[in-house]
Amino acid sequence: MGTLQQLQEDFQRFLLTHDHGMDDQVIGDERVDARTRLELYADSYWLRLMEALEDTYPGLHTLLGDEEFLRAGRAYIDAHPSSYRSIRWFGDRMADFMRNNPPWSSETILGEMAELEWLRTLVFDAAEAPVVSEEDMAAVPPQAWGELTFTLHPSVHRLDCSWNVNAIRREVEKDEEPPAPEKGEYPVPWVLWRKGDYQTWWRSMDVDEAVAFDALADGANFADISESILEWVDAENAPLRVAGMLKRWLNDGLISELRTP
Repeated sequence: MGTLQQLQEDFQRFLLTHDHGMDDQVIGDERVDARTRLELYADSYWLRLMEALEDTYPGLHTLLGDEEFLRAGRAYIDAHPSSYRSIRWFGDRMADFMRNNPPWSSETILGEMAELEWLRTLVFDAAEAPVVSEEDMAAVPPQAWGELTFTLHPSVHRLDCSWNVNAIRREVEKDEEPPAPEKGEYPVPWVLWRKGDYQTWWRSMDVDEAVAFDALADGANFADISESILEWVDAENAPLRVAGMLKRWLNDGLISELRTP
């Protein structure tokens, strides 16, 4: 093992655990001793990670308040030190952390907000892909519709929300006073995606639309998607209902590919 590699490993261990293995490898002087110099680096590391969490989770920050967000952030950093070359991916386990660690786990809105905010980052950073148009759909022969399957745009994500986290996050983004947290009687289905202008979009769905959309995402063909909503729509009208949904999904830019047998 080379000297440089050992030094790098010792320094990394110090940043993560604050042990004393680096104390004799740093030179101090009459103004600043070795330990103080090391702590300056450690504080900078911790503050940079906190800054990344604040950038990714402004809604969670708003719900917790400054002091509690700082406490939660420090606990998260201790539990999940950064393991990525890019700080962009730091914070990926915040939703699970909020849901599984007291005292934050007692407030279910916190995990839901963290999940929403992480999905928003995935939407924004998703790969580019083509978007299918209504004209593309019209070119499919009618006899092929029943077996037609679809590929979603890489930016598309689905989320069911019990709380009004989307309304809170929207107002936070606008630097406006957010509404008070409110839990609905039933979870509301939401879809998130990105359009060509690199804006993140999201909207709620009716239950039958969410069921049909999830079937599409799982690879179901048009006929099977129509069958998936028979609990809400009769068999005669189900294909027409799905066709209307499909038109909206195409106009929203949610579909990247049509596949025929």
